[in-house]
Amino acid sequence: MKQKRYIYGIVGCLLISMMLGISSCDGLEDELFQKNSYIVHNGWQDYALEVAEDNTTILPIYFGVNGTSANDKDICLTMEIDPDTLQKYNWEKYKNQSDLYYKILPAGTYTFDADSWTIPSGELNATAAIKIDLNKIEELGSLYDDYVLPLRITSSTGEPMGQNKYTKSESKITFNDIQDALVLVSNNFSTQTSYENQTKKAINNKFVQEAMTDFLRAQLEVYFIENPQDAQRIAEQVLINKRSRETAERTRLNIKKKLSGSMDISNRVQKFVPCRTKDIERSELYIVEGDSALGSVKLARDGEFQAIMPIRGKILNCLKADYGKIFKSDIITDLLKVLGCGVEVHDKRAKDLATFDLANLRWNKIVICTDADVDGFQIRTLVLTMLYRLTPTLIQQGYVYIAESPLYEITCKEKTWFAYSDKEKNDIVATLEGKKYDIQRSKGLGENEPDMMWLTTMNPATRRLIKVMPEDVERTAQVFDLLLGENAQGRKEHIAENGYKYLDLADIS
Repeated sequence: MKQKRYIYGIVGCLLISMMLGISSCDGLEDELFQKNSYIVHNGWQDYALEVAEDNTTILPIYFGVNGTSANDKDICLTMEIDPDTLQKYNWEKYKNQSDLYYKILPAGTYTFDADSWTIPSGELNATAAIKIDLNKIEELGSLYDDYVLPLRITSSTGEPMGQNKYTKSESKITFNDIQDALVLVSNNFSTQTSYENQTKKAINNKFVQEAMTDFLRAQLEVYFIENPQDAQRIAEQVLINKRSRETAERTRLNIKKKLSGSMDISNRVQKFVPCRTKDIERSELYIVEGDSALGSVKLARDGEFQAIMPIRGKILNCLKADYGKIFKSDIITDLLKVLGCGVEVHDKRAKDLATFDLANLRWNKIVICTDADVDGFQIRTLVLTMLYRLTPTLIQQGYVYIAESPLYEITCKEKTWFAYSDKEKNDIVATLEGKKYDIQRSKGLGENEPDMMWLTTMNPATRRLIKVMPEDVERTAQVFDLLLGENAQGRKEHIAENGYKYLDLADIS
């Protein structure tokens, strides 16, 4: 008597019912809810499968139909492979640990027993059989990998297809999913309202927040009740936003390629202005804030060896954020992609992202060029923090610079001086005593003329660059942690002890 062979855990099955709507056509009043066809034991299933003498095995899939009334017609179902479901499952289970991902069963190693399956009239169940050839698995891959066959119901012939609505197995809807489909027009005549920033994205006054929230909630409830079709369309759009966001997150699984891959016509970074030279020893990357600065720097630069990468305002504080949140920022990932050297990740949970290779750096100088005001200093600090967290070697090896931009332009007759601090301005003015002169305060890089920008900021012969070169790495780490890290109490004490030194620079009105 031959001993039976079984395989355990070599094949799993990720089964998704699309909740196909099977409308009740009998008109019975005792039908308490809409009939649905579904895959029995929906979700993840492990199988112990008996192996035949020809080294094949049969994977059974069971269909069912629910409802409170009898099934009075044949229900014909179709099913397909759904790789997106497996991709989502792998991401939610293992995140960036791609080496742990389940693999889809290779095509050609399995066959379905039919193209469609029927739940007969009067019956509640049907079975599909999938034949798996272990010999072909060994030919196309490894028999010892963890394989999954993700399946979903795709149609119900002769019956209306139910809508793919939000299910319990899905992740939660976030405010951002709603926000992407929300437009609010408000006339606010309050003299007490204060806002989070110039875009007026959020209101800081708690009493205004509460009043507006209560008002909008009440009005929306009435509107949705009176306009159910509009409410349905809004809900569908929110669900589309959610799933689009999740799809975008799954595309970040290939973050290694995104951060260190080559830039070509199919893999370009928006608004990045390259230089012409391929000589890395000459090439310089200017990191500037906003489109206005981009325009001025672009007109002033030497396009032969100076490239420009604009960032949109204040980037994420990378010292406080985790890697998942950091790499969701398009600004940061685009900048890292332009650098080309990858990132240094000191976290075993995200070890696959540690792609840093100094030899792949595309620039001899990385120049942070921001406005000479408080906002500019903060943006500069945030960029330095990002480099310190993700590419500290660039700082340690002396590739990072800060471009000093003048605060004042002093003109006397046909001669012009540029002052980079109040002290320099006062010293220059002292030499012009008794003469007529004009002083102009720089309002930002976007306001500068190209000639001035080239002379003061871009020309290697006349510009001022500060090389960021920490002499004490440990002390630098302590300062970054104190000012931008999680040590809130230490930061308060530091401000209390040293804040008076910077009152002249504070924007207090």
